[in-house]
Formats: sequence, C-alpha cells, structure tokens
Amino acid sequence: MKNIFKDLTISQDKANHITYGAVVAFAASFALQPIYTLFLVLVVAILKEVYDKMYNGNIDMYDIIATLFGGILVCLPLYLLN
Repeated sequence: MKNIFKDLTISQDKANHITYGAVVAFAASFALQPIYTLFLVLVVAILKEVYDKMYNGNIDMYDIIATLFGGILVCLPLYLLN
C-alpha cells in the first residue's frame, strides 16, 4: 500500500506559526468573541511579517496563513459551541 502521508510534512517554522496563532487565540478568547479573536490573530500575523520584512528582508504569506490556521483551530470549536 502506498504511503500517502509521507509527503505531508510541514517545516518547523510553519509549525511554530500554527502554535503561536493558537496561543494568541486561546489567550484572546477569554475576552473577545471568536470572530474578533481571529481578527486579532490576523493582525498579529501581519505585524510579525512586517517585522520580518524590516529585519530579514522577506514576507512569507504562508506564515500568515499558518498563524491564522492556528487561530482557527482554537476559534472554530468556540464558535460552534456558542
């Protein structure tokens, strides 16, 4: 049987972005509605990429998507439970 999952790996950088997005969303979810929490995660992700552009010279849109995905992993269950 062919292993279909062998190429489904993510870099450590993207895993970190997912984790940080989830942590920001979890912390913000105590004070904000899920939609506002996701907006905050998006703002944090964009600001991080602006910082990267200023000091490293590049912006990676996939980093923004990975951070937002981490936020979605936290916010989606909260949204569905309300």
